[in-house]
Amino acid sequence: MTAVVSGLIIDKDLSFEAYMVDLWKKLSKRFGILRHISPYLKQRHMLIFCLAVIEPVMLYLSPIWSSCSKKLLERVLQMQKRVARIILVAERTTRTLTMFNEINWIPFLLRDI
Repeated sequence: MTAVVSGLIIDKDLSFEAYMVDLWKKLSKRFGILRHISPYLKQRHMLIFCLAVIEPVMLYLSPIWSSCSKKLLERVLQMQKRVARIILVAERTTRTLTMFNEINWIPFLLRDI
């Protein structure tokens, strides 16, 4: 049995797995939008898009992450890396630390909410 409260999907085990799967779907849609509009935007506009459209979804209810599986958390981090690559027009081999430093980002798992 599951319940939905303010966008949070709660299951009987309080694992929040269903919420993280839903979060992944929402982020994927927003990533797709960014990927399609990126050729028409400057870097700073892509950053604004991320701050306004992607980051709020990513950080909403972040305190529940500690009870989620590592696999689901890694998927969200991978999405953040993909967004950084689009913004910087970076190669797949570009190190994450280099990209995040260049755009002044902190991996979402390390943010102090």
